[in-house]
Formats: sequence, structure tokens, C-alpha cells
Amino acid sequence: MQKLLVLLLLLITVSSITASAQQSDTTNSREWIDIDTTLSILQLPRTALEKVNQLYQKSLKSNSGPQQLKCILYKMTLEELVNERVDLSAIRVLNKEIELQKDPLTRMVLHTLLAKQLFRYYEDNRWTIQNRNQQGVAPGSGDISRWGSNDFDNAIRMAYKKALLQPALLKPMPVSSIRAIVIPGTGPVQPDNWWELILLEKIQYFKNSVPRNPLIVSGKDYLPNAFTDPEAFVKISFPQKDSSSEVTVLKDYQLLMQAALDKKQVEKLVGLQIDKITWAWSELTPQEKYQPAYQQALFAVILKYPDQIATLRGYYLLAENELQAERNRNRLPNNKNGYLAAEQLLKQALNKFNRPLPETDAIKTLLAKIQQPSLRIQTESVYLPNQPILSLVKYTNTPRVYFSIVSLNMNEWDKYSENNKETDGALLKKVALQEKKWELPASSDRRNHSTEVMINPLSPGKYALIASSMLDMNNNACVISVSTFQVSAIAALQQNNQWLAVNRSNGEPLANADFQFYSSSWSSKGTVYQRLQAAKGKTDANGQFKIENQTGNIGGVSIRNGQDELFVENISNSIEPSFRENTKELEVIKEQYILL
Repeated sequence: MQKLLVLLLLLITVSSITASAQQSDTTNSREWIDIDTTLSILQLPRTALEKVNQLYQKSLKSNSGPQQLKCILYKMTLEELVNERVDLSAIRVLNKEIELQKDPLTRMVLHTLLAKQLFRYYEDNRWTIQNRNQQGVAPGSGDISRWGSNDFDNAIRMAYKKALLQPALLKPMPVSSIRAIVIPGTGPVQPDNWWELILLEKIQYFKNSVPRNPLIVSGKDYLPNAFTDPEAFVKISFPQKDSSSEVTVLKDYQLLMQAALDKKQVEKLVGLQIDKITWAWSELTPQEKYQPAYQQALFAVILKYPDQIATLRGYYLLAENELQAERNRNRLPNNKNGYLAAEQLLKQALNKFNRPLPETDAIKTLLAKIQQPSLRIQTESVYLPNQPILSLVKYTNTPRVYFSIVSLNMNEWDKYSENNKETDGALLKKVALQEKKWELPASSDRRNHSTEVMINPLSPGKYALIASSMLDMNNNACVISVSTFQVSAIAALQQNNQWLAVNRSNGEPLANADFQFYSSSWSSKGTVYQRLQAAKGKTDANGQFKIENQTGNIGGVSIRNGQDELFVENISNSIEPSFRENTKELEVIKEQYILL
């Protein structure tokens, strides 16, 4: 869940809350400097919490109310960082402090903390709470351990309402007054004062609020208003009695945007506008229906505020939208290419703001992803000798492919024939039997493509087909794909422990062919095959053979007929009594064997 600022931003210095208007409270200043240093510089929240607990005990003995309050605020914030779950004791402590506090500013901040603690407790215990009956108690009353979902939502809504009761007290308090304990946010909009901060926290809650049962009447019909220009949007009149999450968020956006307009804070206004547009679109269904309005609203922001850095997010979101439409094949009229449209948007953004920024870094990353070349080749496991070989090439952003074919011995076959096996320099340095270059069609449209290429016939053997996007395979930008295959006129058929060697072209049995079984084992270097000395021999007159009195792991078998050899790997290692050995009809035999 995207968060503007963690709860630490709500911590307040004693001087700004509880001290008198004209005096600063310097009590325990050395201890607080030590705590702030431990938290912000050393980044040790657990150690900082231990020091706060010690200081809290000290403030209890000295009966220092302001110091106790500050310790409580620090404790609750640090416990959120340190502990994964919230217990009810933290919520009870907050409720007690709210009752005791007379200062209205302090009470508003405590109500904000209470809202966040309640929601966090709900999130930690979601499944238990959702199965409870609603208590229907007044917000903040009753036994919290028995509350249902509606009770939590009511209490959180009321807490935010009380947290924003007196904006005039919150607005003069700058966020910058919070010193070392501030953790910067990651949201698109940064608040200037506590009123904006609490309002943004409230908006974040209502975007992801506790689900009610039954639901409050939906305000989704009002969401298209979010696409409206800022100046017009703040003038829209929403129903005052509509308590739906959607209308509540829209009203709060109006407050923030009106404040930005009054203070002529264009950058913040743009951030709020883009944030509002993307939120509304994420809530509208079906999204395809509102996609044109969503895109038009983002384009309007970019055109109206071309010099604002915040528009970079608009470019990024528009590019993402084009990519999503392309992936879903939900293309705009005239078969628009979403990859090219996204690429153009990202390039425009970088042309305007080509300087180090988190936003430009994100745009460069997305642009690189669109332009990333890919290349993958696929071959059949076995081809017939002296016949052309077809290979499937899948590619993106690759205008040409360079092929080379190298011969492999048995040890090399073990090393390179496994799926996803990395290619090393030794394979790339082998002398090529064939080399070719193919120009690939439609390589500049950023889409995925596939085509077949033909390779000249080869004699029986084991081979690796190496494809690269560049002639220089040592170039770091070169994409390399390797596929191994065999060329053989031999086919093997298996049923349990019964095997049959046949001619791959015509299906005739291969009599008197040599066979050799291998064991297999796995190591960090891959599968290793070793010959089983007692598991070898020759096929009979019908091309049949089997393993005699052999137990253990059988991982592969080779069949040799003259200069032609076929190696079959990853075979079944089950050793069971075989079927009818006297079967003579090849067609019947084929129905009961598995072709390998």
C-alpha cells in the first residue's frame, strides 16, 4: 500500500505542542538528541525505543506531563517500526491520553495516531474481525476486542473527523518543524503543514478503508468528476450527506487542491491532480470504458503544465497504459502499436527533464525495458541426417541473428544439453561447422515475433546451435541463445524395461545394433551420465533389447548403428517385467511403446 509518510511524521516536539506559547521546553534535551541521533543517523529504532522507555520511566517519577506525552508519541511510532503487530494496549493508552489532554492541537494529533493504530490493528486481525457480529456501539466505546468491521470503520472515521476539527491550528504548523525524526515519504504529494499531512493520511485510509457490511451506498457514480481540470473540479458540489468513501476522498481532494490554488503551488497542484486521476480510474469498472477519459485527463495535465516536474508521473502512467493495452491486445483504432506509443511518450519526457531525478530514473528503466533485445531459438530434439533443419527463432528488438553450429562430444552434451544451462566461453570458442546471418523481419516495432530459419543438412551426431544478436559474442550487449539437438536415423521405443530400436524414417527394426545404458546423477555442474558396464549389448533380430538383472538409477541409453548414434536421456528408471516379447507386428509394437 502506497504511503505518503510513515507515522513518524506525526511525532511532535514538546516545544510545539505542550509547552507554553512563548517558552521552549528544554527538559531532557540531551537525552532527546541522543534518541534522535540513534533513530535518524544510526537507524536503530529498537535501541531508540529502549532509550525512550527509560526516559518515560524518568518522566513518570518527575511527573512531567509534556515529557510523558512526547515519550508516548515516540513509543507508539517506534513500536510500529519494530513490532509487526499492534496490540490493544497501545490503543487503550492513546484513548487515555486523549481523555487527559486539554490542548486541542495535541488532541488532534492523538486522534490521528488513534485512527492509524485502529486500522493497523484491524489489518493484523482482519479475518477474526470480519467474522464477528457488528456491536453497533458508538465510535470509541465498548469492548474493542469484540468489535466488528463496521465498528472499526466508524471509530476510524470519527477519529479523523476529530483530528481535523480545527484546521486553523494545524495549518500554521510546518512539517519542516519535525527535525531528525522525519522519514521522507514516497508519495507523489508532500505536505507543507500538519493539516495537509493529516488530510492526506485520511485520504489514504478512505482509499483502502475497512469494508463494511452492508456497504454504505457507493459513490462510484461521482468518480468521473476526478478527471476534471483542477480549477473546475474544486467548484463541483458533491452531496453533503454522502458518506461513501469515494465522495469523501473527492471532497478532501477539493480541500487540498483549493489550498494549492490559493498559494499558487503549481507543482503540488499537478501532483494532486495526477494522484486523483489515477485513483479514480483504478476504482472505475470496466476500465476499458473509461480509458479514453483517463488518457485525455493525463494528457491535459501534461499540456497545461509542461514545465512542472510532477508531469513526469503523467508521462510514465500514460506509457504504462499504452503497454497494458498492447499486452491485452486492446489496441486503439488503426491497430495502434502500444510499444511505440509508450516509447515516444517516455522519450518526450526525457527530452524535457533529462536530469537526475527519481522520476527520470523510473522512466529510463521503463524505456530500457521496452527497448530490451531478446532472442531465443528452439530446435527439435532429433533431426534426420542429410535433410534440411528448421529452427524456430523468437525475438524482440533484434534486427538480425547470427547462427553457428558446433559439434559436441558426449561430455559436452552432458554439459550443454540441459534446459536453462548457462553457456560458457568454451562452447562459443569451438570451431563452427556452419555459419549464417539472417535478417529478421519487423524487428523495429518493439513487439514479440517468431520465424523459422533453415539450416543445411548435417551428418549423424550431437550438435549445438548458437544464435547471437551480434557477430561479436563477447560484447556485453549481445544476446545469446543455445539449443542442442541430435542428428540420427535411429528412434527408440520404450515400454517399462522393454526397448525397441527402429529406423526413424521407415519404422523398420534395427537388428544387431549396439546399446549402452547409463546411470545419471545430479551435481552442481548438472546431470552426469556414467556407463553401466553390465547394461550393454546388441539388439535382437526384431530390434528389441532390455536390461538384464540391473537395479539402480537408469538415466539414459545410447543406441549405435554403424556411425549413427542416438542418445536418449531422462528415461524412466523403472525396472519391471516386460510385455509380450514375441510380438512380430511392428504396428502392434508401436502402439504399446513410447517413441523417443
